[in-house]
Amino acid sequence: MKKISGSATAYDPDRLPDTGNVNVTGNCSCGNRKISKDYGLFLTYPLWPEETLDSISSAANLSSDLIRSYNPDTTFSQGSGLIYIPWRDENGNYPPFKTSEPGLSGGTIGGITIGIVAVLLFLAGCLYIGVCRKKSAEMLQNDKQAQLTHVQGINIDISVEFSYEELSTATQDFSLANKIGQGGFGVVYYAELRGEKVAIKKMDMQASRQFLTELKRWLI
Repeated sequence: MKKISGSATAYDPDRLPDTGNVNVTGNCSCGNRKISKDYGLFLTYPLWPEETLDSISSAANLSSDLIRSYNPDTTFSQGSGLIYIPWRDENGNYPPFKTSEPGLSGGTIGGITIGIVAVLLFLAGCLYIGVCRKKSAEMLQNDKQAQLTHVQGINIDISVEFSYEELSTATQDFSLANKIGQGGFGVVYYAELRGEKVAIKKMDMQASRQFLTELKRWLI
């Protein structure tokens, strides 16, 4: 490799002609993350006829495979063209490859944050409403169940009907021996019906009509 303050040329570095072509190398801040992330600064170097890949890699103190990987389309034996060689900075270090991934602006991040918070609040509100509705339904169901239990616990007395023959037998054909009292609408008899001691009132027909008449008056 022929250098003149970081350049490559065929002329004496102290005696450059006024006319003629001079090949000047320059630093190239590029790289390829797929090859290596350790190199981010490159030297653009013109090939000379007597140079080979091995001589260039030896002069640059780099492996031949590394230089070839950054110049896959270059035929080094031709001795012409430009190649890219990983290079050191002014401190003698190889700068690493820098990815240029676009970042999000503060406004974009703020908008995304607000959107996420709004979605979370909406979901929390839906969950709260669902829980409240479930509790209300459970309370209503419990109230209905309690009312039903209360109704089921009430014993409703239902009148029991007896035949005339059964009443007559129980009172010994309405015998005076079973008579225990007399009121305005008939005579009351003592009897035992179906294992229960009862009082049976035998209504007088005339008195029954008067009773029904009085009842109608009260209802009207």
